[in-house]
Amino acid sequence: MATEIVSMQQVIITVVFLSCLFGLLVFLRMKGGFIRANLQKGQRIKVIEETAVSPSERLRLISIDNREFVMLSGKNIQPSLIPLQAASPAAVPASASGSSASSFSDQYDQALPEEDAPLELTTRAVVAPSTPQSAPHEMGPQEVAAFAAKFKGWRKN
Repeated sequence: MATEIVSMQQVIITVVFLSCLFGLLVFLRMKGGFIRANLQKGQRIKVIEETAVSPSERLRLISIDNREFVMLSGKNIQPSLIPLQAASPAAVPASASGSSASSFSDQYDQALPEEDAPLELTTRAVVAPSTPQSAPHEMGPQEVAAFAAKFKGWRKN
C-alpha cells in the first residue's frame, strides 16, 4: 500500500484534464481573434492605447465612432479630450516645433474643417450683467480677521 500513493485512476483523470486544457488553449489561439471581434462588435468607444506620463497623469488614445481622440487625465485635474486628425504637410507649418501654446491653438483651429470641429460637451453658463447692488463686496481687515477666526473654528471641529 505504501507503494501505491497515486492510483492509476488519479493519473488518468489528471492526464485527461490537462489534455482538455491544452485543447482549449489551442482552440482559443486559433479562434481568439474572431471571438474577440464578436465581443467588441457593438462597442462605440474603444481605448486603443494607454500610457503613464507621470505617476499621477495618464495619456490615452481613444476611438469613438471611428474618430480618434487623445485624453489626458490625472489626479486633481479635469480630464481633457482632444480630437486627432492626420497632419497634412500644408496644415502644419515648418516653424511648428518652436511655436507657443497660443499659436498651436491657432494652427489647430485653422487645420480643423467645419465638420471635424471638436464636440461641445458642456454648455456655457449665462451670466447676468452686474448691477451696482450685486457688485462684489470687498472685505475690510476686520471682516477678514473674523472670517479667519470662524474658519479656524470650523477646522477644529
